Amino acid sequence: MAWTTLTDSVSGTFVVTTRTSTYLINLDLRAVVTIRGDDPVTAATIMDRDRELVDLIGISECTVGRSMVLVVDLHKPGVSATRRVTSPVTRIQAVAVLE
Repeated sequence: MAWTTLTDSVSGTFVVTTRTSTYLINLDLRAVVTIRGDDPVTAATIMDRDRELVDLIGISECTVGRSMVLVVDLHKPGVSATRRVTSPVTRIQAVAVLE
């Protein structure tokens, strides 16, 4: 099922696609994984902890057509939270997770 807006008040797992990357967000586990796209420019801008499970503190914004804004905990000494801003969201898809 496709969504137009995602908030952190719902449960479930979602794939959020932006113009440059894909994000797997599990709101039950409060975790996110970032997967950069194949574009050479995008691939060159690897962020700290890309392709790793990161603790999700909250979703500030996630609406198709707008940049997604996530607040994450990278567990860096002296840093309580990191704000991640993406390119505009193109799709939000709920997915089933096998247990």
